[in-house]
Amino acid sequence: MRGVDLHSARRDYTGGVCGYADTLHASGVAGILVGDLPLLGRLWVGIAPDAELLTTFYWGDTQSAPILWALSQGADVVLHEYVTWTREALDGGDALGALVDRSTERGVSHVCPAGNIGGARKHAQLEARAGSVLSLPIEVPAGVPSWDLSIHTASDALERVRLVLPSGEEIAVAPDAVTPLPVGDAYVGTLTTLREHDVFTLVVATRDGSPVATGEHTVLVETRADTTLEAFVADSLSGFALGAAFPASLARDAGTISWPATSDLCTAVGAVPAYLDREGVWARGGPERAGEVRAYSSRGPRIFDGDVRVHVVAPDNPWSVLGAGALYPQYPGMYVAPEGAFQIFGGTSGAGPHVAGIAALLAQTGGAGADIRGRRAATAIEDGFATLPNSDYGAGRVDALRALAGGDARDGGAPPRVGLVAIP
Repeated sequence: MRGVDLHSARRDYTGGVCGYADTLHASGVAGILVGDLPLLGRLWVGIAPDAELLTTFYWGDTQSAPILWALSQGADVVLHEYVTWTREALDGGDALGALVDRSTERGVSHVCPAGNIGGARKHAQLEARAGSVLSLPIEVPAGVPSWDLSIHTASDALERVRLVLPSGEEIAVAPDAVTPLPVGDAYVGTLTTLREHDVFTLVVATRDGSPVATGEHTVLVETRADTTLEAFVADSLSGFALGAAFPASLARDAGTISWPATSDLCTAVGAVPAYLDREGVWARGGPERAGEVRAYSSRGPRIFDGDVRVHVVAPDNPWSVLGAGALYPQYPGMYVAPEGAFQIFGGTSGAGPHVAGIAALLAQTGGAGADIRGRRAATAIEDGFATLPNSDYGAGRVDALRALAGGDARDGGAPPRVGLVAIP
């Protein structure tokens, strides 16, 4: 909070359980959002450097508590810097999504990175027929201590689920139960979303963190009714990268929009590159052209109802702040950043604070909630890669200056003219 010196604040809460230091991610986001180095020229400056920053963190099952705290502090904009694509409702029918939607209606602007599972073969969509058995092969690489699969279906459509191990052994798994395996255990949980879809989650894990069986695990799904089956897979080792995955012939990028960007009124943000060769090899990150959606950026539409998202795209690779200290606490001394370091900060996590920063600037001009969301979309830029809106680019690439002072991009509004006047 303003007036509290972040330099002396606690820098690590998780000990690297996410795979990196807490400050590596948080500092990169904060730098894009509100960073400022008040020197001549202001080369290093965030989107909304005069905004007041509230930082809150959760670990465990208290997902709504940090949001409620931020709202109680009078937050005008809430940037959600976390995503998941398993174990949660992805149809917009979840309690946290309802909280986002209701607070948006009361004037708060919410921004959600879309996720980074494009090209990682984490999603499959199949049509199931009553009484039929569908086969979902999952390729599990060596060294993975756990993987999980979430299957979304129409309510009460699942009849039976079985797991076939790489050894060929077939095991029946029961809802809301633990089934011992030759290596590890299978945990099953179920939930029904507020929009009456069922989510069946299977977790295969060892108790001591050793690897599960390597090779193809196959999940056999039998349904009692015709239904569209939306399946998502993740693992504890590779994060967004290609780890536990569906075969390429089965996987699809469409529909990879991740939670909580699936909520109705949180602006879902995809990623495009802004800086390429002129910023050096660290900025490139991939073969995409400036303004072209990143291959890794999660795509819409939302599952089941086809709602168009992402909503907008934003740059993913600016220079930003790098928190000092061990970047990977689980590997002491491996990489240690000095005070005052900078980094190229990417992913849809880097795109999100651009959009949230624009929301903060619009809030300073009196905008709120849905009005801010509409303004950003109406003034987004078409870069010529696709007919917009669509579920890869949404309404287009955000443009802060146009959103604040320019005309409607869709109506051919001209970019604003800005003059700098020195007053003696």
